[in-house]
Amino acid sequence: MTRLLVAARDLVMDGPLSTFGARLQAARLLAPDLSARELDRLAHTTEGHAGAVEGGAYEPKIGNASAWAAVLGASLDWLVDGQGEPPTAKEVAAAVALARAEAAKPKRTSRVLKRVRNVRRTSRATS
Repeated sequence: MTRLLVAARDLVMDGPLSTFGARLQAARLLAPDLSARELDRLAHTTEGHAGAVEGGAYEPKIGNASAWAAVLGASLDWLVDGQGEPPTAKEVAAAVALARAEAAKPKRTSRVLKRVRNVRRTSRATS
């Protein structure tokens, strides 16, 4: 186990995680090679938000907190209030792996967009 992973695990289990940002960072550091930037990408939040929250710049909105909790496999109660059990490294790694797999899937174009494109093509062809 790397020193960073050990430090993150110890921080989650024993450290004073009195702020949302500290809990977010501690959970993120349990994941293998997960940067704050990638966390934002996987959670579909604005780039830079996770890092700013970790740094204590502001408290997040509940939608961002919920998205980060889902990606990290952490309970929203623990992430927001510190209530309940913190996630384990295994839980975080599994949740992040799932989020990465979902993000890697090709995006499907909705039927509505396909119909709009077909209508545009048809109207151009007839004009």
